[in-house]
Amino acid sequence: EDAEMKKLALETLPKIRNTLIMQGNEDKEVKPEQSFMLYNLLARPKEYHIIDGAGHGYQGYENRVVELTIPWFDKFLK
Repeated sequence: EDAEMKKLALETLPKIRNTLIMQGNEDKEVKPEQSFMLYNLLARPKEYHIIDGAGHGYQGYENRVVELTIPWFDKFLK
């Protein structure tokens, strides 16, 4: 099942556009290297941001998430 998921990701990710990835450098569930690997498979436009100090749920860093998200939505949802 894991091999099938990887195959599907490799087929699908290059087709996805307009992607914003935010990654907390204190995330214990998803390592920055993992999210950056996915980022590299994505088509453009795309952005990748590390949020210093943030964990997986961005607790305490919600304002930074909003600062990054609103301009992205504004650009691609109009």
